[in-house]
Amino acid sequence: MTALNPLMRINAQIVEAIALNPGGMSDTDVPHLLAEVGLEPRHGERFAHQLSGEQRQRAMIAMALAGQPDILIADEPTSALNLITQQMVLDLIAKICNRRHMALLFISHDLKAIEALCSRVAVMYQRQIVETGPAAEVFRTPRERYT
Repeated sequence: MTALNPLMRINAQIVEAIALNPGGMSDTDVPHLLAEVGLEPRHGERFAHQLSGEQRQRAMIAMALAGQPDILIADEPTSALNLITQQMVLDLIAKICNRRHMALLFISHDLKAIEALCSRVAVMYQRQIVETGPAAEVFRTPRERYT
């Protein structure tokens, strides 16, 4: 909810992300980034408070894509969203990662989302990784009590 600058329009924030990652995209790519995350170009002219929670998440994903990353780090991307919107955002993240052949580091307390989205899992307890492995295996036969 607080990752977007409330004083800047969404377009300007995406342009800023492009400027921080020179050599790839240009300002003219902003409408394409918005479209890729399911936002109409008019949403780029708005401020964060004028967007729904889902639209803000989509705008954040567009900003992340502006850097043309090899890996997308999503830290609790659905924590403030309702269940239907959560699923829409998770589907969007999965589609973008597949389409761009991009890795995903998904950080969440939502075990159902992790199980549905991730192929490998690392379980942390008190800032330490206590278990890792294929998601299906970790969920089927956890080795650690905390898991």
